[in-house]
Amino acid sequence: MNMQGRTKLVSYTLMVAIVAFANAQHYEFEPPPKCGKCDPDACKPQFGCIAGMVKDRCGCCDICGNREGMRCDREDLLRIDPRNYLYGRCGKDMECKAHPNYSPANKETICYCKHDKLVCGSNGKTYRNVCQLTADVYRYGKEIAVRNDGPCPSEPLMDTPPESIHNFTGGHLTLSCEVTGFPAPIIEWHKTMMDGNAVVLPGYDRHVAVQSRGGPDKHQLTGWLQIEGFRRIHQGEYKCIAKNEYGSVQASAMIAADENFIDTDDELVEGEVDYDGRTNGRGSDTNNEIKPVEEKDNENDVKDGLFPEKESEEDLLSSGDGE
Repeated sequence: MNMQGRTKLVSYTLMVAIVAFANAQHYEFEPPPKCGKCDPDACKPQFGCIAGMVKDRCGCCDICGNREGMRCDREDLLRIDPRNYLYGRCGKDMECKAHPNYSPANKETICYCKHDKLVCGSNGKTYRNVCQLTADVYRYGKEIAVRNDGPCPSEPLMDTPPESIHNFTGGHLTLSCEVTGFPAPIIEWHKTMMDGNAVVLPGYDRHVAVQSRGGPDKHQLTGWLQIEGFRRIHQGEYKCIAKNEYGSVQASAMIAADENFIDTDDELVEGEVDYDGRTNGRGSDTNNEIKPVEEKDNENDVKDGLFPEKESEEDLLSSGDGE
């Protein structure tokens, strides 16, 4: 095939592709016909409409409303001309709004819940918004009302438990946990002692610090336990415990040192108490107890002249007369 024949073949192929694309666009976005007279008897029954029922493009028949995140048609455009109907109307308590990436080249609109905040249902379940509650009403055929804004009061839940650390070779380490609950829970860190008892951290250990703050999600808290300058006495089981007035939840993690790990600083500052009950690791032990100060014999001290005898009133008067 010569050059001229190839050019004609490419041009013909390109023309066919353009026509096919135009036809596809035409059939996909071709506006529907104008509305005729409404005949309710001709309306088809609808099932499984978890976003509630809405009117069709002509305002005649009840059909399923679009759910959250689905593409939709703006009501203002439908009022101008029902033939602008392409994707449908949003369901109950929702509105059709521009997509976050809306632009002249991307005029996508999707359904958003009008009240996008947590609500507590009368069934004791917390919903992301009232539209999710409505979905359960239609899904299960039950009457569920909004009991209060915000989550339902409940005991804490452990979203992310702390992870165990094995064969630790030294330095600094951190344990963390994430919990949810309403009212906001308090997070504590406990360590299980060798005798089975638990100690609330940080205690008096200058190597250990604990902290917590809200997030990363709504009504969620994150707690941290940090150990700086890890020593073998820090090995053991650690528990993240979250409490509020409705209950508590806990999760544990183990910390174990590598078998070749050598403590570089196994001493305690003066007055410090470690997990094993030692005090003052700088050579202090039971033989270095603080002894009470012995009382001295005052009479002997006076006799030895360490303290002068108290002058009598006569001596003071006589000394005054001599001046």
